Formats: sequence, structure tokens, C-alpha cells
Amino acid sequence: MTFAVFIAIDAWIQHARAVKEARQAPVVAAPASSEPVWVAGFQLPEELHYHKGHTWALPVSAETVLVGIDDFARRLIGGKASALTTPKAGTWVRQGDQAFSVEAEGRTAHFVSPVEGEVVDVNPGVRGQAGLVSDEPTAAAGS
Repeated sequence: MTFAVFIAIDAWIQHARAVKEARQAPVVAAPASSEPVWVAGFQLPEELHYHKGHTWALPVSAETVLVGIDDFARRLIGGKASALTTPKAGTWVRQGDQAFSVEAEGRTAHFVSPVEGEVVDVNPGVRGQAGLVSDEPTAAAGS
């Protein structure tokens, strides 16, 4: 029983350290590919990991990923995004569950999280200018 208590305490300490490190990791824009990759007329950078819900994830460290929408979703939205609704830092999101929304031309598109984990931060660039999401498919929404 004592052994199990120590393992639980160690797991809790390791989780707390990982969360602290992830929160301290800077949120950066997704790196641009040297040459864009086009598939059936859609831009699909090879360094991104795609989810069938038209979102992507880009690992930036062992504990942190950037998340955004793919080119298909960007085009489907239509006009320039006017609002972006994202989870607050500290929110736990599950892969495949609704994570953020983009509003354009009076319509709202809801997107799922391509990964499971805790939201560390939202890219301040898209927080202040939602239009970046529809202008650039590799503009990261958050991590």
C-alpha cells in the first residue's frame, strides 16, 4: 500500500512538472514549409498531423503541440473570419471533441481537437485578429 501511495505521489509531481513546462513553452507560429505541398488543389504541409475533423496538430516539443484548421476548412468557411472562440488556458480537451469555433459571414463552424490535452495558451496573433485563421491555414490557434 505504501508503495502505491509513493507511485501516485510521484505521478502527480511528474504531471505538475509537465504542465508547468508546457505553460512556460512559448507559443510560436507554425513553421512555413520551404515548398507548399498541394493535394487535389488543397495546401497540406507535410509537417502537420491531420485529423479527419479538418484540424491539424504540429508538435513543437515533447509536451506541446500547436493546433489549427486545414486548408479545406479554411475554404469552406468562405469569407474572412470575424470571430474565434477558443477554450481558456487550463481547459482539458479530448481528441475528437469540439474545441474551438470560427465565425465568418454570420455562420459559425465548430472544430474538434486533433489531440487530447490541456490548453496551455492561445496564439495572441489569432486572438487579436481572427481573420488570420481564414487567411493562412497554418496560423496556429493554440497549444
